[in-house]
Amino acid sequence: MITFTYVFLHILLLYVFYKYSLKFKKKQLQYWKIASIPIIFFSLEEGLRWGRFIDWCAYYDTYYNGLETSKFEFLFKEWWGLFHNLNIPYSIVIMTCSLLFILSLFIFFKPYANLFSIFFPVLISFTALSAENFIRWYVAFSVILVSFRFFLDKKFVRFIILASLVPFLHVGIVPVGIIMILSTFWKYPISPLLVIFVSLAFLFLFQASFMLNFIFIVDLFFGNVEKFSGYMNNLDGWLTGIGQNSTMEHKSIMIYIISMLPLYCVLYTAYKLRDKLSSEFSIMYNLGAIGVIFLSISSGLELVQRYAETYYPFLALLIACVINFLPNYKHMNIYLKKMIQLICYVFIVYKFILFIQPLSHEAFMCYVWNYWLSPQATFNLY
Repeated sequence: MITFTYVFLHILLLYVFYKYSLKFKKKQLQYWKIASIPIIFFSLEEGLRWGRFIDWCAYYDTYYNGLETSKFEFLFKEWWGLFHNLNIPYSIVIMTCSLLFILSLFIFFKPYANLFSIFFPVLISFTALSAENFIRWYVAFSVILVSFRFFLDKKFVRFIILASLVPFLHVGIVPVGIIMILSTFWKYPISPLLVIFVSLAFLFLFQASFMLNFIFIVDLFFGNVEKFSGYMNNLDGWLTGIGQNSTMEHKSIMIYIISMLPLYCVLYTAYKLRDKLSSEFSIMYNLGAIGVIFLSISSGLELVQRYAETYYPFLALLIACVINFLPNYKHMNIYLKKMIQLICYVFIVYKFILFIQPLSHEAFMCYVWNYWLSPQATFNLY
């Protein structure tokens, strides 16, 4: 019954986003009224999960017994400390984190509401599992997204206020925000052929033996910083994917090229469609291109994978643009259009299957109303 509940609620989550996103095309003036239903459903479904990956289990004990001695950044520690002092249950705290993430997506991508019926189901299937695991990372990323929207809308005071909070939530994600800001100074979409060339070069270059060369550089800058001691103790695993505690799957080069092919097609097609889209689209496109490059060096490397996945929202937007606008694009061979559409749909279905499929152990699929193992016991299973 636990497995059925998990699969059913994940399918229902995708359906709710698709169903309500269709309404944005007809009722733009009721944006937040329509958005409230999928926001609430996502917050409840994702927030009330029990034992949802390693960080959830590790933070459970920290929340109740170790916040004062934790290595959390100041603002995150104070925020959770307030919840703790108010005796707020841990599941409600996690639900608040899920709420912040989905709310930030609706704030940032509001100008693209007409694409939401494709965008959000794709995005949820891309990011939900990572957002379940990397709790602090996605809290900080949520703040980055909202602050970046203020920056794009030229509301610079609000941008500065929010952006200044990010290092005090998760200092490791700061480079993501910097890259987003720098991307606005390049007004033209990057050639997809250049992105594909760089991506393929990185696929061959950034192998485990090559990544070992960076260990001394990382150790030089962070070796004596207590906050990063956990990473430093397993530095070879974080950089090469072959350390004793590394659990990320390391794919062969050929498998990775095949898995990247749909994204190469999306970049190529989105570049062709650029004249039909808004002036802001070049920024979204370039951030998606940066995400493709990060993905090229992320096989088996959890730290790089975290950075790569923060660009998934922009790749999901590009996929939505291709699905929506390609059928009416007249400057492409009809058979090439059909092939690209087929590749995109197969890729989307594949991501849906990964999102809804049962996890490796029943204890990983529980919710607060049907769990049967303690957080520590669940943690030991990972």
